[in-house]
Amino acid sequence: MTQLVIQHREIEAQIKSLENELRAIEANPRYAQERAFLDALEGLLGEYGKSLSDVVKILDPQAAEPQRARGARGPAPGTMRKKLRYKNPHTGEHIDTAGANNRILKAWKLQYPNDNIKDWIVGESK
Repeated sequence: MTQLVIQHREIEAQIKSLENELRAIEANPRYAQERAFLDALEGLLGEYGKSLSDVVKILDPQAAEPQRARGARGPAPGTMRKKLRYKNPHTGEHIDTAGANNRILKAWKLQYPNDNIKDWIVGESK
């Protein structure tokens, strides 16, 4: 059989399974109670011209208050990162970079794989 026919049969089987699950939920008396409650609630909201947020404000006024924004975590967007100065102890060469994506720093990591490059930081660049 072709892949499409197989796929079609699998989807049909899934649909039948989902239809059975749906029928089981609809036959559950708890579902009927919850559905009746929601229908009655929607009817009352429409009758009085209110929304769910109006009901929440009435029942719990504190929940309706907007939450204060938290303080920023980390530097503000667009803030430049501090540049670090690295000194290669093998060659004495210095580089200044704001991140580990520097090509010279990457070359050093490849050339000296047993060394911890973070130990080569000598301070912040000016």
